[in-house]
Amino acid sequence: MSWAERVAHLLETRTFRHASLVAFLFLLVAIGSVLLSAHQIDVLLHSHVRDMVLADVRAQEHGHHLADAGRLAVALAREDNREREGSKSVVLSSSGGLLFGDANVMTALQCAPPCELQWRNVTVGDSSARLAQLFGVQVPLADGGVFFSGYDILPMRERLRVIPLVAGAGLFAVLLTSLAIGLYTSVQSMRRVDRIRSALRRYVTGERDATVPCRRDGDEFDLLGQDINHVLDRVNRLMEEVKSVSSHLAHELRTPLTRMHNRLANLAEKVDDAMREDVLGALEEGERIQRMVRAVLRIGEVEAGRCEHAFEWFDVRALLDDLAEYYAPLVSMSGMDLR
Repeated sequence: MSWAERVAHLLETRTFRHASLVAFLFLLVAIGSVLLSAHQIDVLLHSHVRDMVLADVRAQEHGHHLADAGRLAVALAREDNREREGSKSVVLSSSGGLLFGDANVMTALQCAPPCELQWRNVTVGDSSARLAQLFGVQVPLADGGVFFSGYDILPMRERLRVIPLVAGAGLFAVLLTSLAIGLYTSVQSMRRVDRIRSALRRYVTGERDATVPCRRDGDEFDLLGQDINHVLDRVNRLMEEVKSVSSHLAHELRTPLTRMHNRLANLAEKVDDAMREDVLGALEEGERIQRMVRAVLRIGEVEAGRCEHAFEWFDVRALLDDLAEYYAPLVSMSGMDLR
């Protein structure tokens, strides 16, 4: 089997397909988790900024600055830390003039007094081409002016965006690890299956002592290998029993067939020409049966390994006894004495 065929066979294994399915489902869950976490982070970010903006508006309301736009602009200008990182405030007069804040923010708001109370999400660009995404609330003042308090959520969003990216990278690493584990498990399973198939192929080709390598305290493949070895051992015993019975029957049929052959030969000499053809035909059938019996005995000797073309010492008396037994029926019917 070539390398490409082995890879194709590996990809078609049930273990790898199961691992791929689990990895695919895990990937879908990971993508959904990343998207959900990103959405949840965005919701928490807006909620946090909303609380900060509302706290600022309440602070100005507590200082009684929301009644007059000019007073509010002066109060905001006195705060040294007002324009801290990300925080943006704008105060417009009742005529729409800018009293405090950045003109770019005022342009982005596109609000001419009087304006209603509402939350705004605007994008502001400065001269250095830096963008700011402001999320805040515009509040109408008592004198007709407008107060906008917002916070640039873009830097915070970029910092928090790393969290789902890191989580996604970790989940992707887990996905690759699961695929690698599935691939390794598939390779090991395929090797175990190949060992079982190799043992069965060797047994089919005539290697009767072929067995499946397995451990007694192993996994399900070892249990399967033990069952296969038990089956092969049982088949070998049954084949030995069949060979033994066949050899025994052939050996037992040899003597009566010889006697029948001799009697048919004597009968052929005594009958007339009309019946001699039938007797000779029966004699030929008897000879054919004898050849079949000898073939069965010969096959049994070859399979048992007793038929070896080698010279060795043997008991002549036993050979002569076998010959005497073989020709005893013919001698007795002929009225002769064999010595």
